[in-house]
Amino acid sequence: MSQSADIVQISENIYAFIPRDPLKDYVDGNSVVIITSEGLVVVDTRTDTKSALEEITEIKKLSPLPVKYVINTHWHYDHILGNEAFKNAWPEATIIAHKNCLKQMEENVPGALDLEPGASINLINQYKAELESGIGADSLPLSEYDRIRHRQTIKDLEDFISHPIPKYIKPDLVFDSAITVYPGGLEIHISRWGNGHTIGDAMVWIPSMKILITGDNVVAPVPYSLGNYVSGQIDVLERIKMIDAETIIPGHGPVLYDKNYISNVIELFRAAELKVNDCNSKNMTVEECIKSVNFDEFKNKFVTGDESAWAFKNYFTVPVIRAIYRNELNKK
Repeated sequence: MSQSADIVQISENIYAFIPRDPLKDYVDGNSVVIITSEGLVVVDTRTDTKSALEEITEIKKLSPLPVKYVINTHWHYDHILGNEAFKNAWPEATIIAHKNCLKQMEENVPGALDLEPGASINLINQYKAELESGIGADSLPLSEYDRIRHRQTIKDLEDFISHPIPKYIKPDLVFDSAITVYPGGLEIHISRWGNGHTIGDAMVWIPSMKILITGDNVVAPVPYSLGNYVSGQIDVLERIKMIDAETIIPGHGPVLYDKNYISNVIELFRAAELKVNDCNSKNMTVEECIKSVNFDEFKNKFVTGDESAWAFKNYFTVPVIRAIYRNELNKK
C-alpha cells in the first residue's frame, strides 16, 4: 500500500494511483500504470521524488517488467516532477508528450525548480506569520479552516524540501496531433483535443478496454480552472461525453464509471461563460466581476463540506472568471 495514494485496480493489467486528498494546496496528480507483455506504460509521474519513489516501489511489486513508456498529460509540476525518479529507475523508458507540453515545460519548469528550496521556505514563513497574526494574505482574519489548510501546507512543504529537489527531465518524444503505441500489442492512442486545461494536453485512450485517461481536463470532486481555456475545455468535455468510454481516470480525484460528473462540469463551465460575458458586456473589471458573480446554484453538485467549499471558490470560481477575461482579452 502506497503511503500517499490509494491503488485502484481498473482491470487485470491496469492500476490507478489516486492521491488521497485532491483538494489540498500541495496537490499531487493521479498516475496510471498499464502492464503489457512487452513492458509497462505509466501516465503521469506525480508531484515530487518522494511520491514517485513510493509508486515505483509498488509498481515493481505489480510486475518485474520495465517501464517502456512514460506519458506526461501536461506540463504542471504535480504530473511531471516524478520524471527524474522514473528515468533513474528505468533509463530506457521513453517519455512522450505533446509538443506544446514540452514548450510549456521549457518555459516554466527549470526556472521554478531553480528557485527551490527558497520559494517553499518563503511560503512556509509567510504561512507561519499569518498563523501567528491571524490575518491572511487578503488582509482578512483567518478562519479555523484556513488555519487547518495553512498547517497542512506547511507540513507538506517542509516534507518536500527535506528531500532532494527534483531535476527537470523533459520528454524524449513529442507528437503534433496524435501518436499510437502498441506495447505487447495493446493499442494506446495519445492525442491532443485542442486547448483545454493547457495548450499541450495529452488524452490517452485504450479503445479495446474503453478506458480514457484525461489529465486535468477532468478533475474531481471540484473542477480546476487554473489558467485553462474554458471554451476549449468545454469542447474537450463534450468529446469525452461522445467517446465510448466506460472508465474515465481524471487528473485528480476518484475514477469515474459514468459521465454524470462530466455533464455537471460542462453545465458549470457554460454558466461561467454566460455570467462572465455578461460582466464583460457591462464593461466591468475582472475584480468587479469576481465580487458580483457566484455559482451558488451549482454548489449542491460539488460542495460537501469546508474543503470542497474552499476548493470551489479558489480552484474554480475566482480562477474561471480570470481565465475567461484573459481568453477574451487575447482574442482582441
